Amino acid sequence: MCKYGYFILICLMLSTAVSCKKDDILLTKETYTELTIKYENFPDFSFAGYEQSEEAIPLVPVKIVIEAGEGDDAGLIQDAIDTVSNLPVINGFRGAVLLKAGTYEVGQTIYIRTNGVVLRGEGQGEAGTIIMATAKPRELGLTKVSEFQQYNLIEIEGSADPIELSGGAVIAADRLHVGARSIPVNTASDLRKGDHIGVVKTPDQNWISALGMDQYGWTPEQYTTIHRRKIAQIKDNVIVLDIPLVDQIQKSLGGGNIVKLSLPKRVSNSGVENLRLISIADSEFELDENRVWTAVRLSRTVNCWVRNITAVNFIFTCVSIGRESDFNTIQDCAMLDPTGQTIGDRKYAFLIEGGGGMGNLFQRCYSKGGRHDFATSSKVTGPNVFLDCYAIDTHNDTGPHHRWATGILYDNIYAGRITARNRRELGGGHGWAGAQNMFWNCKATEGFQIESPPNAINWCIGCRGEKNGNAYWASWSIPVKPRSFFLEQLKNRLGPAAVAAVTVPAQLGDTPIWSELEKWAGGKDAMAKVE
Repeated sequence: MCKYGYFILICLMLSTAVSCKKDDILLTKETYTELTIKYENFPDFSFAGYEQSEEAIPLVPVKIVIEAGEGDDAGLIQDAIDTVSNLPVINGFRGAVLLKAGTYEVGQTIYIRTNGVVLRGEGQGEAGTIIMATAKPRELGLTKVSEFQQYNLIEIEGSADPIELSGGAVIAADRLHVGARSIPVNTASDLRKGDHIGVVKTPDQNWISALGMDQYGWTPEQYTTIHRRKIAQIKDNVIVLDIPLVDQIQKSLGGGNIVKLSLPKRVSNSGVENLRLISIADSEFELDENRVWTAVRLSRTVNCWVRNITAVNFIFTCVSIGRESDFNTIQDCAMLDPTGQTIGDRKYAFLIEGGGGMGNLFQRCYSKGGRHDFATSSKVTGPNVFLDCYAIDTHNDTGPHHRWATGILYDNIYAGRITARNRRELGGGHGWAGAQNMFWNCKATEGFQIESPPNAINWCIGCRGEKNGNAYWASWSIPVKPRSFFLEQLKNRLGPAAVAAVTVPAQLGDTPIWSELEKWAGGKDAMAKVE
């Protein structure tokens, strides 16, 4: 039996794959709640973040300093970034471009396309470094909503070359469970330790039918999904992954295989920090959508970051993580007062795009006025983590948005509605939004709707708010210890020093930090400074 203070201590094993067996039941007594954990292992979320949360984000030395001028400053800023991009790499970094406090007009996208380059300002508050995004997408020939979404103020962008697949092996196991790290294959002769691989789930029509998704147009080809991993070890014909799986692969439902990946050049060790970004329209009409939609986007990046950024009046996102972008940290960022219509394809404050990255960490982020504040799109494969985030004045829901996002942790999230459900025909057949997603010590002021797909599960533990759905519910309305599932898993894997390196002191306590986030609200006094 397990108990801890006035909370429930969920049986967190010292292994990095945290689990309890089906028979592990906690005592019901006064403020304790009976808790039975399903037989599945929980996903290991502790690998999320810059350098897999094994290192703190560095303060990169300044190489060029810029002050605001008259007129458009885009060329001046881009030239400075390009100059730093040609400097030699020293300990993984080239240098930072510092924008002094003031107001800069920028009429085009600013790009970072090289490793080890940082764009930094002198504060995200109203007296800090302000960039006014003045570009008008229609004047640039853009007409579709999808084009507007992809027009960004700042982008860290890697190569557009496709991933190349080759060789590999067939998975020999009848079933790989969530949390599996060892995979038997028919032959490992083509594989080597250190190889980048894809663990490919190849569902068949039986899988589609078991989920009831035939009626919404799902096909096996569309839902073939690659989980990017590295080979940590090979023992005979068993490969050992660097990071456990977050979805199950079952031979009777299509099975899977292993392929070798040749990844395109991705940008690493680059960042954007300490800026206030404002999207400007020609008119004061709030619904004028001829403005920049996205503040910062990461595309094909690895081990990059966006921190201490406040985005004001953007229509789509504050920070969006695009395809093949892994192990990035987004922290102390805020999306304030998005403009435009409150309808589909708008107001996703913090987003991992469809087919996007894994191992990404969003922490201490704030959203006001969003539709889908902390969200994932289709077929996002984890682990990915949203930790200690706060959303108010919400217009829809937080959670996996559509089409089978797996291995997402929502840890101490405060929002309006929080959901993981079968969205059925919405959005042209969104269907099951996700599986193997964990909601831990969250609060939903407008309630939860958490559902588990057939042959899969979503967990909701220690959460507060109206309860709906057939998910696995435990300790309803009573928060559990440890306060943060992510930080506990990280401590178990790397020790307390690793946790201290990626957090602020308030996150190490036993209570949520939502009041601190509410007080900050994207102003100058973020919980962590860039220093």
